[in-house]
Amino acid sequence: MIMKEQPARRGMVKIMADQMNLDYTQLKNALQTFMKKRKQKAWGCVWISRQEKADREREELLNSYATQAPRDRGESTTLLIDAAIEHNRQLNTASSGLDDLIANARGILGGLQEQRMTLKGAHRRIMDIASTLGLSNMVMRLVEQRESQDRLILFVGMAVTLAIMYAVYYYFGK
Repeated sequence: MIMKEQPARRGMVKIMADQMNLDYTQLKNALQTFMKKRKQKAWGCVWISRQEKADREREELLNSYATQAPRDRGESTTLLIDAAIEHNRQLNTASSGLDDLIANARGILGGLQEQRMTLKGAHRRIMDIASTLGLSNMVMRLVEQRESQDRLILFVGMAVTLAIMYAVYYYFGK
């Protein structure tokens, strides 16, 4: 049918034919849905989608959390979800404790990183000062030897002083 049209109008006629075909399928689907609903109402049942049915069942289960206990034991209504609530509370407590622990660990790690950077800077400055003064390794070793010799002289002097004080106390103290 499109081939009978003029070449200039064929594109527009093709678009109109496609639009009519689309309208036909939409109207056909709407009519089928309407007929299905009408048929179900005529049979006395209400058409419910799976999602609506699942929502309704979920609400029924959530609202029916208590059951009646047997009368022969003399018990009253028992709650079925007490253990689950307690378990959930304990899990939440543990979770918040772990969150606090992780936050504390992150703070400690940040502090250690800052100290590392501070010590790196101090070490770098000391090395710069040492190189600026022109101190060689030999001079540094001599300073360390002198320090150990001074310490030895101090301890020997302290021991000699204690010995003299003891001798003075022993001979003149009686």
